[in-house]
Amino acid sequence: SRFVVSLEGRMKHHTRTARTAFLLYWSAQCKAIFYWWVSGKWAHAFSPTRQHPAAAVATHFSTRETVDINSASSLSCSVKEPIPLSITCGNETTTKVHVDKDNKQEKQNHKHRPRISILSYYPRFAAVNKPSGMTMHAGGRRDQRRHGTLKSILKKQLARKIFPIHRLDHGTSGVLLVSFDSETCGIVHSALKEATKVYIALIRGNWDQKFNKTSILVDHALKVGEEGIMKDCQTLFSRLAVCPADGSTSYNNTTFIDTACTLVAVRPLSGRTHQIRRHARHLGMPIVGDSQHGDSRVNRLWRPHLNRLALHCLALDNLTIPTCLLQEDDNETARGRRTVADSPCSTLNLTAPLPDDFRQFLNNVLDSHSSKCSRVLSFWEEAITTEPRLKTDWIDIRSGTLGVKKSWQL
Repeated sequence: SRFVVSLEGRMKHHTRTARTAFLLYWSAQCKAIFYWWVSGKWAHAFSPTRQHPAAAVATHFSTRETVDINSASSLSCSVKEPIPLSITCGNETTTKVHVDKDNKQEKQNHKHRPRISILSYYPRFAAVNKPSGMTMHAGGRRDQRRHGTLKSILKKQLARKIFPIHRLDHGTSGVLLVSFDSETCGIVHSALKEATKVYIALIRGNWDQKFNKTSILVDHALKVGEEGIMKDCQTLFSRLAVCPADGSTSYNNTTFIDTACTLVAVRPLSGRTHQIRRHARHLGMPIVGDSQHGDSRVNRLWRPHLNRLALHCLALDNLTIPTCLLQEDDNETARGRRTVADSPCSTLNLTAPLPDDFRQFLNNVLDSHSSKCSRVLSFWEEAITTEPRLKTDWIDIRSGTLGVKKSWQL
């Protein structure tokens, strides 16, 4: 029995010894490979026969009389830092070439923080004109890492903490209310339920051929939430202008697309997710540029002229809020709920001008399409006659500031 025990112990000892020898052998091999790789790199780096990238550019242009800067920059893909070069070709004058791997202008565009125009600024809240293609809150969108969210941009621009009072979709532009404290956010949010929101939307199809009246009330229940609970929703669509189809545009040379579109004023009577976009689809006239609820063929047709969702929150009418929220109080302790309850109310009417891309599309592209038809007023003239606020000039009352009050605000 002692012989068997000693034999097992020797076998375990030899096994451990073999494992240790194996690990030492391979560690020595890896170390040798690493030293060989490093020595080769260092030898190549300090080799007198190695050609510097600058020399490669000089060799490339040694047979030319002039230097092409674009071609020189294309050869510098392996240069990690900008290298100023002086190249002399024969008797020609020396030309300086700045080789840069990264496009600095492109980097600056990525880091550029867009300016958000301020429509109205008060001590406890503000109204801003949200641009299209900007998300309200942080989420999973990839472009947020590059351009940021509206909440983060406003926080840096106004140098104050931001509480969004309501929301607009990623592709929707227009009036947006933000507050600077949670109490004001709740007060204005309650008052917003009684206010009237006016949206401007460009929908597909000819309104006059489908309906014989200027306003349509869509009363259609929508699924809300992950559980899909049906809730009543109402949206009022009003005709502003119609751009008839020209009948000359085809898709894949086989199917003709109805290029007619209608500009409508939309007043949602309830607030559900994508309510206007879903009710427009239910109406049979989806919004132009809506990739989720719209017509992809029509979107591709108009995308070279308008690469966005054709939906804009034009105005907030009859917003009734306490007057103390509009004034600066000298006594900081007087801003309680008792002061808000006892304060008289004031009515605000806020208007957000159309963005440049949307305005130019309506004024130029669709106006030229509608001019082909015999009509008294053009598309844009008919629209601004029905809704004069469409021609409101651009507003930014705190232009050029980053939260610093101007002289007239002190």
